[in-house]
Amino acid sequence: MATERQMQKAEALLKVLRDYLQARFDHATRINPSMRRLADELMWQQLATVRQIFLELKSFGPERFVVIDILTSFDMRKRGALFSLSDQNTIFNEIVSEAGKEKEQKKFEGVTIGDIGSFYKAIDPSLEHAVLLIQSWIWWDLPDAMDLVLLDLQAERVKSLRQGGLTPEILSHYRQELNQPGAELTVNDAVALEMKRATEAATSFRHRRTLDPGYRLIIKRDPLPDASADALIQTMAQRLRVMEQVQKSGVDATLKEHYSRMFKCDAEAVTPERIVAFEREALAASRAQLRRLLEGDGMWGEPYDYKQRQLGLISEKLARIDPSLQ
Repeated sequence: MATERQMQKAEALLKVLRDYLQARFDHATRINPSMRRLADELMWQQLATVRQIFLELKSFGPERFVVIDILTSFDMRKRGALFSLSDQNTIFNEIVSEAGKEKEQKKFEGVTIGDIGSFYKAIDPSLEHAVLLIQSWIWWDLPDAMDLVLLDLQAERVKSLRQGGLTPEILSHYRQELNQPGAELTVNDAVALEMKRATEAATSFRHRRTLDPGYRLIIKRDPLPDASADALIQTMAQRLRVMEQVQKSGVDATLKEHYSRMFKCDAEAVTPERIVAFEREALAASRAQLRRLLEGDGMWGEPYDYKQRQLGLISEKLARIDPSLQ
């Protein structure tokens, strides 16, 4: 049974994965709005599966280790085994269960359901590709999520060392980590090791940003502030007031001057009919714009590479460990 600490680390890693998945689904639904209908359920269920994988045991020789403990460690041999496509301890086939699946499965009575993909395929055969897509996203994002979580854990470790010092148990641990049995280690020695590891995690994240193929990028667009809708509604109300005014009272000198500049014509050419026609057309465009905004399909900021922008977050996390690490 998983310990409380292992559960905490698993949830921390799932939280970062959930953030990445949400950003990817936002991108996908901007392209294909029909995906919005299955995003929440599919994401929740797939992450529940990943949680189970994180809490599994993997055997390395006579010893067994919980997957989340390996993922949040700096044991590169064991971590490499989990991410290998051929090692017996790989988690690839558990996360991307749709990859390499035979087209014709063995048939039993009823429908054969043995994983998330076959479950959703039984509901709707077209969903099989959506399942493979989200599983691939998780596989792509897991190393980056690990590095972000590792930096937070390193901040905790450094803080704990500086505040609590080296107990006999902790001293024994760092003698083993540094391969210096019997050495008289200090807190600074242990802190230096953890700071070095934090730098390695940051370097790993930064290096992957130079290797990202275009199809793996998380393309994010932030919605413009809610005030945009308020401003649009106010503009529409103003257009209606102008239309009502000129239809009832005609065009006064102020309006003539304003619309003559807008129409680039003489003031005498500005008539109530021309103003009403212009405002009616502008009002229709504003209504369409407001509809897109309320439906969530409009008023987005410029697209950007989400993980590339997270390089600033990496620097912030390093600075929280020690300002010298930025």
